[in-house]
Amino acid sequence: MSPSRYSLPPLLQLLRPHQWSKNVLLFFPVILAHRVTDTGLMITTAIAATLFSLMASAVYVFNDYIDLEADRQHPQKCKRPLAAGTVSLKIAPWISLSLATTSLLCAFLFFPVRLGIVLLVYVVANLIYSGFLKQVPILDAVFLTLMFLIRIYAGGVAGQVLVTGWLFTFCLFFFLSIAFAKRVQELKLAEEHGPQKVRGYLVSDLPCISQLGTGSGLICVLVLALYIHSGSMVERYRSPYFLWLLCPLILYWVGRFWLLTLRGEMEHDPIAFTLKDRISYLILLSVILVVQGAYWF
Repeated sequence: MSPSRYSLPPLLQLLRPHQWSKNVLLFFPVILAHRVTDTGLMITTAIAATLFSLMASAVYVFNDYIDLEADRQHPQKCKRPLAAGTVSLKIAPWISLSLATTSLLCAFLFFPVRLGIVLLVYVVANLIYSGFLKQVPILDAVFLTLMFLIRIYAGGVAGQVLVTGWLFTFCLFFFLSIAFAKRVQELKLAEEHGPQKVRGYLVSDLPCISQLGTGSGLICVLVLALYIHSGSMVERYRSPYFLWLLCPLILYWVGRFWLLTLRGEMEHDPIAFTLKDRISYLILLSVILVVQGAYWF
């Protein structure tokens, strides 16, 4: 007997829970303010991250619904629940609406109004992106990056922590690099198996997009170095120069990430790849140890 069209695994797959990991970004302002021991603040931020996760799932379900035919023609996206037919098309809009409504209501009822507004801006930005911006080369990557920055700002709002311009600037170039890597991966896949055009990009655009992506990754390391060299570091950290160890760590991660992307070894979703990559976890652990070491010693 074939599995039910409403069975739990396909429904979970439709929500793309691995994408919820992006909402860890809401904790960045709290972590960098060294307030992780504030239990109430961490719980508040975790609830805000949960609301963003619900909204993200609502957007993904909506996107899968409107991109159904295109996904069915894609060698990897055809396995998604709606495209594969493992989840009924009839319930998809209701799932999306329910998740979005729950997220917004909770944000406006239990948090400062500003967080609800930020969440509303986030969903509108996603809809604008899905509607037409994802077909506009370069601008699509910039818009994806801005949605990462919205999460960081939301974390500052939820935790009532100031988000510095340094953090925004670093994340701007870091996530812009990842956004371009996603497009490079799609173009390399098209180069081998599919059409010569993907979302407004041509396969011949690969060198340009690769340079923009690798350049953005290097700039984020430069921003980090300038931040470490800034005078404000002396006030925040006992051993600020210990933070210089962050530069080779991030540089190695960015370089390796792009090496795998250009080799065609990156998955369709760079976030999914990172979550399964042991070296990324080792680098993350090293970054945490370096930051804490600079703060404590």
